[in-house]
Amino acid sequence: MRRSSLQGVRILVVDDEEMLREVVVELLQQKGCVVSEAPSGNKAFEKLKAEDFDVLLTDVRMPDGDGLRLIQRLCDELPHRRPQILVCSGFSDVTTEMVRDLRIARILQKPFTMTELVDILMKLI
Repeated sequence: MRRSSLQGVRILVVDDEEMLREVVVELLQQKGCVVSEAPSGNKAFEKLKAEDFDVLLTDVRMPDGDGLRLIQRLCDELPHRRPQILVCSGFSDVTTEMVRDLRIARILQKPFTMTELVDILMKLI
């Protein structure tokens, strides 16, 4: 059964762009989500080891551990953790094979609107 709201959905937002990360976190909190954040793939992996999330929303290109490497580590080292994976990128870094192999649920092209993000999240959960 699909949810009617984002209330209580646990989301980890990973992006090295602080301003974008803060805006996304604030919007998701306003929608009732329980949000954690990380500025890099390496810091995000530590959070993924420590707690469960319903959704992993990650940028691809980041200096300290990119998003694709984060997803690969999640698959390899924490296979019991199964968040829906939403990748956002301003580049076409993600191939069809990566989507399949890394269990990526959706790709969101930057720049995106908050309405687009919420619509995609509602379809994922």
